[in-house]
Amino acid sequence: MLTGKPRHSASKSSSTAASLDRAVIIFSSIVLSLFTLGLVASIWNLPTPTTYRQGLLFSFHQSINLSRSGLDDVDDIHNSVEDLDDELSMLHEEGLTIRDMGNNFGNPKLPAHISHTQHIPQAKWPISIRDEDGDFEDVVHPGHRAKNHPDVIMSVPKMWIDDPVSIHQNKLMSRETAMKIGSCTVPDASGNFARGDECPLNERTIYVAIASYRDYQCRDTVTSIFERAAHPERIRVGVIDQIDVGEDIHCDAPYDLCSDNPEQMLCKYKNQLDILQVDPLLAVGPVFARHLGHRLYRGEYYYMQSDAHVTYANNWDIDIIDQQESTKNEMAVLSTYLSNYSEKALNEDGDGIMTERPIMCCEYTIVIS
Repeated sequence: MLTGKPRHSASKSSSTAASLDRAVIIFSSIVLSLFTLGLVASIWNLPTPTTYRQGLLFSFHQSINLSRSGLDDVDDIHNSVEDLDDELSMLHEEGLTIRDMGNNFGNPKLPAHISHTQHIPQAKWPISIRDEDGDFEDVVHPGHRAKNHPDVIMSVPKMWIDDPVSIHQNKLMSRETAMKIGSCTVPDASGNFARGDECPLNERTIYVAIASYRDYQCRDTVTSIFERAAHPERIRVGVIDQIDVGEDIHCDAPYDLCSDNPEQMLCKYKNQLDILQVDPLLAVGPVFARHLGHRLYRGEYYYMQSDAHVTYANNWDIDIIDQQESTKNEMAVLSTYLSNYSEKALNEDGDGIMTERPIMCCEYTIVIS
């Protein structure tokens, strides 16, 4: 009686475990297949926008949204591609690459000499892409040829440094050069806002980039950023707001009219909030959206990326700068997986109360009785 039954039980347990493993593998394969199919379908069905070349300037609560997409004439597209091919050939003849050209690649004429003497832009505070309306540049949407339709052209802000290669020259920058980048809220006696190490910690500016896809919590996130900061006057937020106008909530839309309640964060700090509005049909994932967010950077001392559905803790700006500086490593990048809202990471006053850090993992447990 003690020899047959244990073997039967073990065999049954092993068979159950194997069946569960197969079920998990099959389920995972189905999910992966559906995800891949959805990604291919979304790129395949990118829209063919109506032809127009004038910029769309949408004003909302005095925080403008700047973006444009359109469709060029097919003949112009072919001519443009041929011009780029000719320019690439000229680069190769000069012993250069696209990287050597920086953002200048695609200009009608190739400079006879690539200059590395371009100056770093003068630091300013406050600063906004509103000051650059009409001075954007056209880029080709990354999914434009997925369906073999003509190029989709988007008008977007230029990079803060038009030709970054002229600054870093494809090698690690010296500390002296790096310290010329990064604005302070208060200039020195000569009016220079880029004060390097001499800028006090509480005067160093922070740029927060947010890529939001039809996220109704985006405006709450921006509110939290300014409301919970110890020094909100040094914060600037740039949002890539991928929304369906008329259906989704704008990221800069306050709950009440600013005239009725001007102390709302979205009203009080509206001049420190830049919105680049993009049609959600042109969304191709977070990477491209974050690239657009990087284009909104304008020389702030610190750069930070955030999700569009985050509640910030009190004095987050002081805390995160202290953490950054405590590394004593100028190349350090702080990254984390945020706590779930349901985990009560903050108390009612907005102070952090978590004593554990969240860990991303995927596991399953099979219990055999």
